[in-house]
Amino acid sequence: MFKNCKIHGIFPTPIIHFKFKDHLKHNFNFTKITQEVKKPETWVLPLHTSFPNISNKDIVINKKELNNLKKDIKKNIDIVFEEINLPTKYIISNIWYNLYTNNQGQEAHDHLSTLYDKQPYWSGIYYYKNSSPTVFYRPDKLHKFQNFQTNSESKLHFFYIDNWFPLVEDGDIVLFPSYLTHGTLNRNQEKRITFAFNLLLK
Repeated sequence: MFKNCKIHGIFPTPIIHFKFKDHLKHNFNFTKITQEVKKPETWVLPLHTSFPNISNKDIVINKKELNNLKKDIKKNIDIVFEEINLPTKYIISNIWYNLYTNNQGQEAHDHLSTLYDKQPYWSGIYYYKNSSPTVFYRPDKLHKFQNFQTNSESKLHFFYIDNWFPLVEDGDIVLFPSYLTHGTLNRNQEKRITFAFNLLLK
């Protein structure tokens, strides 16, 4: 609140960030992956991914482990959704893991894909190991053309940022609208492992 005016932040994009309380229950042996790069042809940056789903014959996660992981993720999301009055009648329609070694990553993308039978409602990232931020990009670009030259020193600075990233730790889950563009680059020597998933309303 300022003395002579109010600043209204309108049309914000919600991102939900919380701790996955069952994180320590799930221990997967990703050392079984020897092929460092595995990705769809249309993806640009190198990584190893099981996109668009973890198969029943996956070398890291068996069917029972996958079902338990999905069950626990949904249970934790349900607690958060009930707290903020969102519906819990949904399914995890797709889930896959992404493994990044040093200088591997994923270019800016969204989760609206023709590879899905139905377009997701929301999407999420479970930060499993050696976490580093995901960068989210603002949907509109017109703000670049109507920006004050002194914006960086003004009280409006936050409203004109091009991107934003949550500070994450292992065991965090971040949920976001599926249209929201995001990407990442792993600059650590350790393997960065995340699970990405989509939510589909029933």
